[in-house]
Amino acid sequence: VSDIALNLCFRQKQLPTKNILYGQIIWRHQQVPVPQPAKFRRRRHEKHRLVAEGFLVQARVLDLADEQAVRAYVRELPSVAVLVNSAAVFDERPFLEVASEDFRRVYEVNVIAAATLTHEVALRMQGGGRIVNVASRPSLGARNHPHYVASKAALVGYTRASAMELASLGISVNAIAPGLIETPMLRGLSEERLAAQ
Repeated sequence: VSDIALNLCFRQKQLPTKNILYGQIIWRHQQVPVPQPAKFRRRRHEKHRLVAEGFLVQARVLDLADEQAVRAYVRELPSVAVLVNSAAVFDERPFLEVASEDFRRVYEVNVIAAATLTHEVALRMQGGGRIVNVASRPSLGARNHPHYVASKAALVGYTRASAMELASLGISVNAIAPGLIETPMLRGLSEERLAAQ
């Protein structure tokens, strides 16, 4: 089960009701090294920087596959102005070795959790807001992780549907699709496997 850190930031003085909900995954997987202490020091530094700029920064650890816990957390929040759905599960497997359970596990976080957060946060966006879904360039196709590719393609489709449905409420929904970014997940891959991306 993935451990999810949801960080809530909002500017205390100028924007007391403008909250940013940002989901970031911290997870352990056999192929992925656990983040090193230096990474957590950088996160603490980032938190101190935001606090110095007048933001209140909170962190909550949740399992995004636990829909009830996610909904309960969002309902505790004041009005939210921005949601960034960036949590994701990724692993590599040859095409013929991917099982239906692999699809379910990846969709649970990459698609269903984003949909749950979007639904709950949209209810708390008073007077409009912004939702950004972090898709991935592999949503257009890539080797060795069809379950991940399919989940990110689904997130792109969900983004389009959400944008059409929520526009009348003043909520814009967009997706970004970055290419490879050096993260602990990617550092666990060999040069040969990275070249296949």
